[in-house]
Amino acid sequence: KFSKIEEVEYVETTFPEDDFHYSLLQKKYSVVPFVKEYDLVLGKYTDLLIFPNVQSDYLVYGVLLGNAEAKQLSTPFADINLSSLDTLEFDNPLKTAIGWDWKFYDLNSGAYSLKENRTFIIKTQDDFYYKLRFVDFYNQEGVSGHPTLEYTLL
Repeated sequence: KFSKIEEVEYVETTFPEDDFHYSLLQKKYSVVPFVKEYDLVLGKYTDLLIFPNVQSDYLVYGVLLGNAEAKQLSTPFADINLSSLDTLEFDNPLKTAIGWDWKFYDLNSGAYSLKENRTFIIKTQDDFYYKLRFVDFYNQEGVSGHPTLEYTLL
């Protein structure tokens, strides 16, 4: 049973399966990949920002992890190779381990800029390792929210 907050009557729906995506607004099933079907996905999602005495939902463009794990390194992309994995531990189980903070909004330029030397190591469910970095956050027309990235299998 569900309804919009301002409505008195509700809609009742029976779901025939346990694993599905359903849009309450459109009142139909949605085609969205399940977490178990991808390693990482780029998109728009809501995150929770916590400031002293204030919590706020914040709409971001970033990366969510599915089957994969990720570790952030402050090492230049070119300097990372297979031996960089020797002592690497994946200790952040969050689906937002890559998230959105590889970029920041520069008030002086009025645009997003990428943080220097942010490289991520991605470990897939099949134990493949990739190094990944963001190259840009704008498309060719200068519109934000269109990340360009570079990745290499290690």
